[in-house]
Amino acid sequence: MSIREGHHKGLISIATFEKIQQRLDGGVYAPARKDISKDFPLRGAVCCSECSTPLTAGWSKGKTKKYPYYFCRKKGCSARGMISRQKIEGEFETLLKALQPAPKMSALFRAMFKDCWEMFRQDAAASIKAVKAEILGVEKQITKLVDKIVDANNPRVVSAFEKRIDELETHQLVLREKASKNGQPLAPFEKMFELSMRFLSNPHKIWSSGRFDLQRIVLRLAFCDHLTYSKEKGFLNTKNAFPFNAIGSFCMQENKMVRPRGLEPPRSYAPPDP
Repeated sequence: MSIREGHHKGLISIATFEKIQQRLDGGVYAPARKDISKDFPLRGAVCCSECSTPLTAGWSKGKTKKYPYYFCRKKGCSARGMISRQKIEGEFETLLKALQPAPKMSALFRAMFKDCWEMFRQDAAASIKAVKAEILGVEKQITKLVDKIVDANNPRVVSAFEKRIDELETHQLVLREKASKNGQPLAPFEKMFELSMRFLSNPHKIWSSGRFDLQRIVLRLAFCDHLTYSKEKGFLNTKNAFPFNAIGSFCMQENKMVRPRGLEPPRSYAPPDP
């Protein structure tokens, strides 16, 4: 059975369908984690400073109530032991507050986003043009294969040509789907900029919302690797995501551009004539 373009809007895109088929053919299976708890948003995102094992978390039962803790689960680790949730999450919030840029940087960020937006828009237009050219190339291949089927007498050769035509037609549908998007962004620049700036200007505020889904997004977007935590020294060697690194680098350059004694050059002192 070959794939044909339908007259109704599909539930998923053809490209997504192809990825699903490839994943099924590969036999890949990744079970969902069962240990992610809304009570411990840092679970799995913070590693032990001694053994690099991701910290786990849970509730410890006291005499009258339960207490929340993070801890390293690796046997023999010198840093194995409980860490109060209030302590580690409080230090993490301090870490997030340090990422917050100065308000005066908003205008600069907007200009930078606008330039990147325009660059990607032009790249998308060029990509659509290339896709349309590829569609014509696939169409020519299909036409040649059809001509070969007409001239072929061997059933096995005909079957091979028909299989190849089905593959090309599927690929052609994927290309047409890409071309139909016309390189247009999913949302206007103003809306995308507002969402981006809301995160960049104050990731701590988003974290403090208490929404588990937003907290996990902050962890993925604010840092480019697992965080490392020491019970004695706190968070170590944090690797901020590129936007925050760029902001920090620019702020340092801006500080270096201002002379330590003010904008005017220092004047040498000359004693009065006797």
